[in-house]
Amino acid sequence: MNKGILLGMFACVICSISAQERLTLSDAITIGLENNYSIKIAKNDNRSAANNVRVGNAGMLPELNATFSNSGATTNVHQTLITGASNDIKGASSTSLTAGVALNWTIFDGFAMFANYSRLKEIQDVGELQFRRTVENSVAQIIAQYYDIISQRETLASLQEAVDVSQKRIDITKSRFDLGAGSEQKNLQATIDYNEDRAAYLRQKAILERSTITLNQLLGRNVNLAVEPADSLSLREKFIQETIRITALKSNTSLAIAQKNKSIADLDLDILNGEWYPRIAVTSGFNYQRTTSQTGFVLSGTTTGLNYGITASVNLFEGWNLQRRIENASIGILSADEIISLTKTQVESDIARAYKSYIAAVELVELETQNRELTKKNISISLERYALGAMNELEIRQAQKSMTDAETRTIRALFDAKILETELLRLSGTLVNP
Repeated sequence: MNKGILLGMFACVICSISAQERLTLSDAITIGLENNYSIKIAKNDNRSAANNVRVGNAGMLPELNATFSNSGATTNVHQTLITGASNDIKGASSTSLTAGVALNWTIFDGFAMFANYSRLKEIQDVGELQFRRTVENSVAQIIAQYYDIISQRETLASLQEAVDVSQKRIDITKSRFDLGAGSEQKNLQATIDYNEDRAAYLRQKAILERSTITLNQLLGRNVNLAVEPADSLSLREKFIQETIRITALKSNTSLAIAQKNKSIADLDLDILNGEWYPRIAVTSGFNYQRTTSQTGFVLSGTTTGLNYGITASVNLFEGWNLQRRIENASIGILSADEIISLTKTQVESDIARAYKSYIAAVELVELETQNRELTKKNISISLERYALGAMNELEIRQAQKSMTDAETRTIRALFDAKILETELLRLSGTLVNP
């Protein structure tokens, strides 16, 4: 029985260890790209845009229609012939069977069909860029949430240090009280501070659990999976603003979409200008007809025939509506140019703001890291002095709080710097490989 209990406990430990998945940032991004619902939806939209790029959708291919009809009638007929005789038929039946194939092919429309095909390809490119933007935003969310878990775990570890220090205070005050050198009040205050630190630890643990659920949601998997990040909050080599700006002007997704929309506006104008030219189409068809009738001189008949021809039409006047649409298309091109300029300015401004914040965050990381090390040394010395009775409860508590605050600020500064790194990569168009 004892052996079975031990095996069961061992199995629980193994399950607990296996549930702690060591997840790298690269693996998290890969899982997110496969499972994220926003990415799946954007991928389907992109497939639809690609499916529309067909020569037939641009109007380059002929239309071929087949028709078939079979009808009949029953009538009562009274006929008076020219000879004066009469003819009465009751329930006279007649049938008509018609079948045919017709072809209609526009062979010239002022080159509009070619412009339309190019427009479809440009729309496909916009769809791909919009998909890429969705991927960029999703990857940025995954990265932010991944580093949030790391920062929350490190904050939890920092609060555990605070709990450990408070436990040492309890041990010291209890030992001094047992020796008659301390007071019950000091022992109670140490216990109160310990409980306060323990409560902060438990609250932080709940925050970490919620952050883990959010990451699993972004990865499109079981939200209850435990995650142990394999990466750290270490910073990249420092970015250079001008390099980021130059790269963004070539690769920023929003700017590329604005430029593609300008190309689409140009093609819209080409399509409308095509309406000034004649529209030429060739037609052809084959017809078959068979009729029967119990009245008249012809009881049955069959006809077959091939027809063909060419038609041409040109717009002479339509109330100046074409001219109006062309003028509006030209205005649309001017607006598209302005949108490119606006987007370019917006991207450069976003980079400048993000870079200033990034530099400040990096400098803050250096300062807070140094300060954290100083507070750790300070708490070690303070505990020794407290044990010797050379420091009171207020002073040791202040030293402990300084250490916890310094660690929290360092973790926050590292997290902010990592998020700004991600934002600069996204703005430059290099967060996701094109």
